[in-house]
Amino acid sequence: MTQHTFPLGIPGFSYSDLYDSGRLKDLLETFDNSVKYHDADLFAEFLNYRQTQGEGLAPEKISDLLVRTAPYVGQFVAKLFNVTDEHQAQAAKTHDEFATIFAYKNEVVANTPKLFKGQEASSFDKATVEKELNALIAAAFSELDEGHDDEYRVATVGAFLGKLNLHYQLLAKGKDSDYENAEDKVAFLRNALAADFAELV
Repeated sequence: MTQHTFPLGIPGFSYSDLYDSGRLKDLLETFDNSVKYHDADLFAEFLNYRQTQGEGLAPEKISDLLVRTAPYVGQFVAKLFNVTDEHQAQAAKTHDEFATIFAYKNEVVANTPKLFKGQEASSFDKATVEKELNALIAAAFSELDEGHDDEYRVATVGAFLGKLNLHYQLLAKGKDSDYENAEDKVAFLRNALAADFAELV
């Protein structure tokens, strides 16, 4: 079996079909049927966009349509090349990163003026803040030292602390909070920091 005849992940198709315009048309039909089966309304929108080339649609509408269609394209291509597991793992990682950064911006960044009212960011000792953040990450978030960029590391820690802070603010005001296992998470932080401090002394 040569590299041009091995089967693809979509039944009835082989690698050589990717070089055949007729078979590509068949493959597109298979994709269309898949989208139509999972979301008929979305497929109708996308089919209209394809036929009209987006004529008459606002750029925002086109962007929204493509974003909603993209997951189906990704899943189909992953299945086609037998990399579904890898695709799902990468999708989960990407979703986690977006959710973490989004939570950080909403829970921490958006509330910064209120949390540091009357203070100027320029007055902060950046080197000390960075040193303390890195110490916190090393003590309680050691998994963030492997393969994560600075934005994700800061967002993960910031979102974690921001949600804890909001939880206790709500409780202090006599309101309910749906944040789960807060006491356990605080205990974990205290133990991690205590252990780290004990090593230093």
